[in-house]
Amino acid sequence: MKKGRRGIAQFLRPMNYLRSFIGSFVRNRRLRFLKNLLNFNILQNADPLAFKLQSNKPEFKGNNLSARFPKGFTLVEILIVVAIVGFLTAMAATNISVWVEAFRFKNTVREIGITMQLARMKAIAKGVEYRVVFDLDAETFSLERGNQADGSNTWMREGVVTDVSSWADIAFVNSYATGMHNKQFNPNGTSSTGSIRLTNTRGKKYKITLTTATGHINVDEGW
Repeated sequence: MKKGRRGIAQFLRPMNYLRSFIGSFVRNRRLRFLKNLLNFNILQNADPLAFKLQSNKPEFKGNNLSARFPKGFTLVEILIVVAIVGFLTAMAATNISVWVEAFRFKNTVREIGITMQLARMKAIAKGVEYRVVFDLDAETFSLERGNQADGSNTWMREGVVTDVSSWADIAFVNSYATGMHNKQFNPNGTSSTGSIRLTNTRGKKYKITLTTATGHINVDEGW
């Protein structure tokens, strides 16, 4: 019997320690709060002994909670915050849309320039003519291979036809605004002359220019 009581006492001992710790913690918090109130002269006209340190119920003054409890948010404040967040979200979405369009357009221009550079390199490496064909009505471009080093009469498409209509408008090839036109590259590194001008729905413009003697491809912003 004594052994059983001793076992129960050992079991309850940690619980007693925990209860003592919590009690001390609560008392210290209350004493610290009272000290802060006195330091800030909140209790100048009040009797400190009137506080019931053992009470943990909130105090009320009229319809207002005691300063011990922070106020909540009103419905008007919440609606204002929601409106501000909605406005900022709409602004961010618009800016992201503009950024995406600009990025896609610039990437399209870069892709055309890379395709033209590839045509030049293949013409030199394989010893036959290559060209990049632009369809200004369909807003597409593609790479084609000739069958001769000069004066090819048969052309074979290499790769796919790339549609750029979603992000760019191929406005001009040289001075042409409609139809199908091409830029040709020769095995000796030279190319046809002229330029390709592109724009997008926001008025951004790029110009790709060819140097005939060297086949050099230059990309510039604006026309």
